[in-house]
Amino acid sequence: MQRLSTSATAPRWRRGLTATAGLALGAGLLSVATPASAATGCAVDYSVNQWNSGFTASVEVTNLGDPIDGWTLDWDFPNDQQITSAWNADYTQSGSSVSAGNVSYNATIATDATVSFGFQATHTGTNAAPTSFTLNGTACDGTTDDDGGDDGGDDGGGSSGGLEGWATQNGGTTGGAGGDTVTVSSASGLINAM
Repeated sequence: MQRLSTSATAPRWRRGLTATAGLALGAGLLSVATPASAATGCAVDYSVNQWNSGFTASVEVTNLGDPIDGWTLDWDFPNDQQITSAWNADYTQSGSSVSAGNVSYNATIATDATVSFGFQATHTGTNAAPTSFTLNGTACDGTTDDDGGDDGGDDGGGSSGGLEGWATQNGGTTGGAGGDTVTVSSASGLINAM
């Protein structure tokens, strides 16, 4: 009795379908390999109303970049200021470092939109304003920063390898690093070409 392997007896269309599925899977991986980057930027207006040993502060954060869903504003107090309560934001303070974050109803900041919150605090002596703020890690200096990250497009600057610059086209995969064009027809060919 003779045994035949499954792959030897499979019809050609099934082997072709398997190869096509492998290419489609590889193409699917290609399309999600590089995350898009977002333009970032913000401005902060910090104003106070103070008295002998306390003050209230109003903070307006303007998003100059792409829309934000969920935000945290960080800063350091230059003197011995201590927050006692806040509104329209949750906050934590450790020494001079403060983090204020969105609450459920103000998590989203559209491009060129402003979110406001405030707090009451104490101080002893000088009550200087913070000198810098960061919104989700981005310095709020009134400018935008398109971080230059890979947005998935071809910026003509070549590639350092990996999957950047590869595309599925007409049943094959085309692309290559450094502007070279290479066409492959299998997943292993793609791996070898990278």
